[in-house]
Amino acid sequence: MTPEPKVIVRLDPGARMSGPARAAARKVSKAALYGGTVVLLAAIARTIWGGERVDFLLASVAVGLLVVSSLLLYAQLRVWNCAIYLRDSSIGIINAFGVRREMPLASVGGLQKTTEMVRGIIPMAVLLVVRNDGQAGMRFINADRLQRGGLESLARAANIPIRGQWAHA
Repeated sequence: MTPEPKVIVRLDPGARMSGPARAAARKVSKAALYGGTVVLLAAIARTIWGGERVDFLLASVAVGLLVVSSLLLYAQLRVWNCAIYLRDSSIGIINAFGVRREMPLASVGGLQKTTEMVRGIIPMAVLLVVRNDGQAGMRFINADRLQRGGLESLARAANIPIRGQWAHA
C-alpha cells in the first residue's frame, strides 16, 4: 500500500479561467451554441417537410445530449480529481480520471510556470515538473486554477524552486 501524500494541491472549484482564456472559451461556446441550434432546427425542418421519421430526430437529440453531458462530466471530473501531490520521495500528478503519474523527487529540478496556446487561440496556464536535465517530466494543465498558496507550500515542502510566470498573471 502506498503512503498518503504529505502535500496535495487540488484545483480550486471557485477559481475562474484567466481573462484571455475565458474570452476565447466564450467565443467557442457561442459558436457551439449557434451551430447546435442550426443543426437542431434543420433536423426539425427535415422531419416536418422532408418526411424523415420522428424517432430519428429523437435519437439524434439523445446522442447530442449524451455528448454534451459527457463534456460537462469531464469538466467536473477535472475539478474533483486533478491534483499535484508530494510523497516522501516522489512528486506526482493525478489526471481527471484519477490516473496517477509520479517522478522521484531526486530527479526533479524544479517547477516551471508557462503558458501554452491550445488550438492557437486559447492561452492555457501549464505547470511543468522539470527534470534535472532541463526536460519536462510532467505537465499539469490549468495550473493557475490550483488552490491559492498550494503550489508554494508544495515547493517549500519538496525544497524545489518555482520558476517563470503565467503570461496572463
